[in-house]
Amino acid sequence: MVREVSPRTQFLKNKFKTFGQNEFVIANYACSVTMTIMLQGMLYITDRNIYFYSPFNSKTIIGYGTKVTIPFLQLNEIKKVDSMLVFKTGIKLNLKSGQDI
Repeated sequence: MVREVSPRTQFLKNKFKTFGQNEFVIANYACSVTMTIMLQGMLYITDRNIYFYSPFNSKTIIGYGTKVTIPFLQLNEIKKVDSMLVFKTGIKLNLKSGQDI
């Protein structure tokens, strides 16, 4: 039986070299990440990792996109937080290295 590859899975395979052969997408969400500036993009949750992709970047706004990969093994805690006055909810990812995203 041949399993059909979803468009989300194909997109992640094309954008992220670390996307595993047997990895599959559980859910995806439109969101933004605050780096130097706030970048609009998509958050993808798979059975192994969290991926964020934005077609924008924090230096030139346009051009190369922004890619972030966070393996579940590196996560220490996920917290619900107030992110801005306009957006009442957000999440903060705390990594085992002590870094917050």
